[in-house]
Amino acid sequence: MKRTTSKEMALCGVLAALALTVMILGGMFPAASYCCPVLACILLVPVVETCGRRIAWAWYGAVALLSCLLCPDPEAAALFLFLGYYPIIKGPLDRISPALLRALAKLALGLCDTPYTRLAAQAILTGKRVYVPTEEVEPSCTRRSCLSCPWSR
Repeated sequence: MKRTTSKEMALCGVLAALALTVMILGGMFPAASYCCPVLACILLVPVVETCGRRIAWAWYGAVALLSCLLCPDPEAAALFLFLGYYPIIKGPLDRISPALLRALAKLALGLCDTPYTRLAAQAILTGKRVYVPTEEVEPSCTRRSCLSCPWSR
């Protein structure tokens, strides 16, 4: 186990505060919902390089938890919560020797992240109920010659 010095820990703390500030300021601009989690992930890269993966996991957990609690934009917080760990696992994924196996591992990580899981996570974080339709909705008019239906023309 690698021992971290106080300079490295101070760097990690300052970068965590900066990442949290970026996440909080992301609620001010509508387009920043997607930019701020990416910037916070970029701030995670020096932490992985200087302190190692063990400290980087703690850094990610602290920033993800605090951004879920303090960030005014729940979509940005959920995006960082579900995708912010990628700089930590990118190194071990790149060390997988067969290219096909490496691609399958990266694909397996991407399968858990679908638009439906993102919407469900956003709904859960904002306290909304998630309704899943069980039946397919059909049009109310089934006549071909109905003039009020736009699809029958």
